[in-house]
Amino acid sequence: MVRPPDPARVLTTPAAPARWATSLVAAQIIAVEVDFGLLGISRFPIWALTCMAPIVLVSLRWPDLPAALWRRPQRAATAWLTWGVFSVAWSISPMDSARTVLVTLGIWTTTMWFVSTYGFDRWARTYLATMSVFLFAGLIHDVVMVLDAEAVHRFTGYGLEATDVARLALVTVVLAAGRMIESGRRDWICSVALGIGLVTLVASGTRTTMIALVICALALCLRTIGIGRTLLAGAVLASTLAVAFSLIPDPSEFVTREEGAKDIGSINGRINIWRAAWSATLDRPLTGNGWSSGEVVLPLASQRGELPVLVRHAHDIVLELTMSQGFVGLALFAIMIGSLVASRRNTQHQLAGLAVLGIIIAGATEAVVSRPTAMFIVLAAVLTERSSVHDRSP
Repeated sequence: MVRPPDPARVLTTPAAPARWATSLVAAQIIAVEVDFGLLGISRFPIWALTCMAPIVLVSLRWPDLPAALWRRPQRAATAWLTWGVFSVAWSISPMDSARTVLVTLGIWTTTMWFVSTYGFDRWARTYLATMSVFLFAGLIHDVVMVLDAEAVHRFTGYGLEATDVARLALVTVVLAAGRMIESGRRDWICSVALGIGLVTLVASGTRTTMIALVICALALCLRTIGIGRTLLAGAVLASTLAVAFSLIPDPSEFVTREEGAKDIGSINGRINIWRAAWSATLDRPLTGNGWSSGEVVLPLASQRGELPVLVRHAHDIVLELTMSQGFVGLALFAIMIGSLVASRRNTQHQLAGLAVLGIIIAGATEAVVSRPTAMFIVLAAVLTERSSVHDRSP
C-alpha cells in the first residue's frame, strides 16, 4: 500500500507571484550581469540593495529556510556554500571574497525562496522574460556601435564580456526549448527568448558555448525524437557548427594584450592561463586563495609577462574552483553536481538539469564561478526544484 504524502510537506503554489517578488528576482538577474562601468555607476550599492539586503528579508519571511537547506540535493550545495563562507578567512583578497560570498548567498537564498513558494515554472518565465529584455537591449546597443564604427564587433551587449552573455544566451535557449517541449505548447515568452538567445549566442562568437548548445540540443532530441533521428540531427548540427566556426572571427582579435607580452599561444592563450592558475592553486592546494582571487593573482602574472593576455579568471571551471576554493571546494562542488544528477526528477521538469549541463560544458574554457553571475541563480533554481521533488515524496 502506497502511503500518501504528508500534506504539511507539500509545497503550495499561489496563483501568481507577488509583483515585488518577481521584480526582486528580475533585478538580481540583471544586477549580477550588467556592466556597471558601461553605465557609469558603482556596482556595490546596487548589489547591496538587490542581492545582499534580501538575505535578511527572505530569512524573516521564510521560516522554513533551515529545513529547505537540508533537503537533498540542496544540502550538498549548502556544504559548498558554507565552505565558500569560511574561505573569506584565508582569502588573499578578503574584501572581494566577502562581497562575492554575500552576493552569492543573497541570490541563492532568494531563488530558493521564490522557487519553493511559486514553483519552478514561474521562476523560469521570470528568468526568460528578464533575460530576453537584457539580451535584446544589448543587441540594439551593439548594433548601434557597429553602425557607428563600421568594424567587426563581438557581441557583449550590457554584459562584462562576450563569453558571459554567451552563457546567458545558452541557458536562455535551453530553458526556453525545454519549457516548450515539456508543456507541449508554444509560449510567447519562450518563443521570444529562444529567438533572442540564438541570435545572441551566434553574435558572441563563443565557440565552446556553441558546442555546449549542440550537446544540449542533442540531449533534447534524444528524449523527444529517438536515437535514429537524433543521429541525423547531430550530423546537421555538426555541419552547421563547422560553417559557423569558419565564419566567426578568431576571438584573439578582440583580446587586450599587455605591452611586451608574448603572442597568443595555443587555444587562444589558454594553456598559459591554465598554467598560471595551476601555479596559483599549488600555493594553497587544499583551501584555495579565496573567491574572486583570480582578479588579483592572474593580473599579476600578466604584468610579469607570464600570460599572453590580461585575464582575471582561470578560463576553466575546474581550475577556477581549485584556485579559489582549493581541492576541498572542488570536491564539494562535484558532490553537489553529483547529488543533482542522482536526485529524483519531477515528470514536469525532466529537462531542467540540461541548463546545468550547458553551464558545466561551457566552463571547459571559461570560468563560470569566478564572480557572482546568473549561473548561480540557475543552479539554485534547479537544485531547489529537485529538492522540492524529494520534499513531496512519501
